Amino acid sequence: MKRDLTLIVDLLSALEDATEANEHINVMDILNVPALQPQDDSIVLAHVLLCDEAGFVERRSIGGVVTVRLTWAGYKALERTRESRVWANLDM
Repeated sequence: MKRDLTLIVDLLSALEDATEANEHINVMDILNVPALQPQDDSIVLAHVLLCDEAGFVERRSIGGVVTVRLTWAGYKALERTRESRVWANLDM
């Protein structure tokens, strides 16, 4: 699998839209976000793991339910993509 920066940005944006401040969201609910629908579920979940490894999300597993929330670094990465800078300059 190749890392898809567009998918990562879409994923972070979906998390931002779907959650209240500091709230975790069930990973399975992320798979139902329309912006992520064209992607295979396994690819989206693999990118959730990449976002966790990069520190963009905090992942928790409680009783078999995996949840995630955006971290400071995740919000910062989103802000940087919204600026007029070229994505290639991102430290992602």
